Amino acid sequence: MTSPSPWRYAVFYVDKNDPRLLVPKRTNLGLTLNFGHGASWVVLGLFVLAVAAAAAIFAYNANGR
Repeated sequence: MTSPSPWRYAVFYVDKNDPRLLVPKRTNLGLTLNFGHGASWVVLGLFVLAVAAAAAIFAYNANGR
């Protein structure tokens, strides 16, 4: 029996036994997060917060203030 692929929905890499935070994409063009690694959720959360903060600052400045 073969082991299940760590790729979920062909996009998300989830392998708790893999110690790497960043893994090569299936196409080998770039990197993706290992969502089996706990720190990946922190990195993703910080990225989302940074984008939200940038959008809020842009929206605030767009009102002419």
